[in-house]
Amino acid sequence: MTDPFKEYKDKYGLVHGAKGSISQNGIRFTAEAVAAMQGRTGDWIDQRLECYSALRLCEPSQNGFLIRHPEKPDDQISIDCFVGWGLASFYLSPLMSMRVLYRLQKCWYFNVNDQKVWWKGFLGRFPQLLAHLHFAAGMKAPLFQRLWWVATVLLSTRAEAKDQDAWALSWALVVVAQDQKGMVQWARQKWINKFKEVHPEGMGKVLGDYFNNPKHPSAIGLRGHFGE
Repeated sequence: MTDPFKEYKDKYGLVHGAKGSISQNGIRFTAEAVAAMQGRTGDWIDQRLECYSALRLCEPSQNGFLIRHPEKPDDQISIDCFVGWGLASFYLSPLMSMRVLYRLQKCWYFNVNDQKVWWKGFLGRFPQLLAHLHFAAGMKAPLFQRLWWVATVLLSTRAEAKDQDAWALSWALVVVAQDQKGMVQWARQKWINKFKEVHPEGMGKVLGDYFNNPKHPSAIGLRGHFGE
């Protein structure tokens, strides 16, 4: 099987938005590629394993707990990377999120380079991301984190249709929470209903517009995907 993502991967196996480019969102774009492969068998299993191996290179044992790219160990993560990591973990291995959550017990900063301005890299500003990682790890998040997750997802439905970045990030949150119950499931359904109204062609169209390339393999693979 010819790998449709081949031209979008760097030498480490991370997927990017354009051919031959290296973006700062390799973690997230690789996670979206994994989601696009979901449900396919045969050689696609090898492709998912390759993505897993590539993502592990962004998980060093020191200098923080995630980096954006193996060649840039000092370029640490953004919120997009956290969201992407949880999405990839949901499909590939709950241990990916478990390891990050374990490290967070020792350091409440998602970006150690930002500690000079204490609040910039302070993870306590984003409880929804902690809930996201708990869900990806197959764990129940604390009540406060779940409440914040619900509020975040509901507020995200107010994003403008052209804000593909906002919809892609909230879509990842919704996908990972699909096995949750109660208020989380209620908020998921509210988001999905609104997403179908705003983007009736699904996440594939959103990513195609975001990449300015409807032929990107992730855009093709996620056509008609609404987070369900």
